[in-house]
Amino acid sequence: MNYLRSNLLVDELEFTGGFDYFSTGADAVVFDMAKWDEVAIASFRGHLIKSIEVRSENTLTPEIHLRLAISSHEQLRILLEKVLHPAVSCVWVSDISNAQQVRDLDVEIRRIEMRAGWIPGQIRLIPEFNSGHPVQILEEILGSADRISGICVDLERIYRDITFRETSVGFDSVLIAGVVSRLAIAASYLNLRLIVVDSPTGNESSFLEFAAENGFSGVLTATSSEIAHINQSLSPSADQLEVARSLVSEWEKYDRREIGLRTNIERLVRAKYLLEQSEK
Repeated sequence: MNYLRSNLLVDELEFTGGFDYFSTGADAVVFDMAKWDEVAIASFRGHLIKSIEVRSENTLTPEIHLRLAISSHEQLRILLEKVLHPAVSCVWVSDISNAQQVRDLDVEIRRIEMRAGWIPGQIRLIPEFNSGHPVQILEEILGSADRISGICVDLERIYRDITFRETSVGFDSVLIAGVVSRLAIAASYLNLRLIVVDSPTGNESSFLEFAAENGFSGVLTATSSEIAHINQSLSPSADQLEVARSLVSEWEKYDRREIGLRTNIERLVRAKYLLEQSEK
């Protein structure tokens, strides 16, 4: 499934310890490379080759994603040269603060794709919002690169950035509601995955209920034991899929013309996207 409900974050210690990420049931495994040394980076290439072998035997293996931190342009270029591979489906970039950072990353990835003869745009991009500023300039960031396929948000860090408070956020706060509604509407109409960083505090069931009810399609978590619960909580419900199917059926009934439709074309596009993602 390409819906990216569960996104398992794997840090350097788990990676070098031989953590079996293929058996977790996660939709994607996100390798956090922020603190990796040269040895870990070199070992990662071997794991990518292994992932290709496993994928050829099992189509349900998770997507392989990389998580990078914003650094100098030269450091970013060198790192991408070392780690990008056809087995990598997506690159996440943390602490995004402006659209130019996304453009620079897009250019470097595109350069590597072209030189290697890969399909242009095959490596997707997910910017992470960890402060209030990227939310403010949301449209500029989302319009900066075609390869953007989702947004990841850390609501705890956004809340602390805006309020200067170190206390945990209440997800029923008006401030968070404003942030979430802005992101959810944009993600829905652009058919982007909206992923939230797992909350370190509070009840996991309540958090997942909040995520499902507020337009989030996925969770980034470092806890492998939560994967099955996340997948169940964030899978589209039977009712949602039925509504989507009825919209598509109506579209086909009217010979794929807008005349006579009881819905707008934007909602139809979103319905088709939901069905396509649920069937992968």
